[in-house]
Amino acid sequence: MAWLSGWTYRKSHEIEGSSAGAQTDYQIPIHVLRRYWRFVPDEANNPLFDAPHDYPWVACGYDGATIALFIGGPYVDRIRLYTSNDGITFTEHPNSPVIVGVPGTWEETGVEAHSIIYFNGKWRLYYCARTSADTDWQVGEAHADSIVGPYTKSALNPVVPKGAAGEWDDYKTADPVAEILGGKLYLYYSGHDLVPGYYRIGVA
Repeated sequence: MAWLSGWTYRKSHEIEGSSAGAQTDYQIPIHVLRRYWRFVPDEANNPLFDAPHDYPWVACGYDGATIALFIGGPYVDRIRLYTSNDGITFTEHPNSPVIVGVPGTWEETGVEAHSIIYFNGKWRLYYCARTSADTDWQVGEAHADSIVGPYTKSALNPVVPKGAAGEWDDYKTADPVAEILGGKLYLYYSGHDLVPGYYRIGVA
């Protein structure tokens, strides 16, 4: 009896009788569906590398050949880029840092990487940053032809500014995540008001 190729889980039934098909082996493919997944840490390779600073925020992208990790954080003024071709061995890319904060602007420090996506012919990196005051987090965008850059900051930055006084996001906008639906780019983010101090989720 030969098994059908391409199936991981199979079960064989023998049909007995004198009619057509008797004594014939039938194979029925069984699809095993799992609702929940639990990842097992790869202790043989962990840790992959030391984070460049405390409290790293990571955005991950893949262009079909290179895995790119963009690493920023709430207390640093830049986003660094680490790349790998096998998902295990990462090195800092020559284009790193891809984003650097600018003193005296909306993105002085707290430059956090949050989302990387390919849309309309460009790789688009969404991040948040702040001034020296913790009340001024806002969302920025930078784009590049290649996933490894170099990246150019949008002339419209911050692309999701915090709201005016009294609005639901007048304290900060942060944590952007980009998704594409129906050919349109949606940017989901968290907003925070000064009073009463609630976090809410918005879309742009």
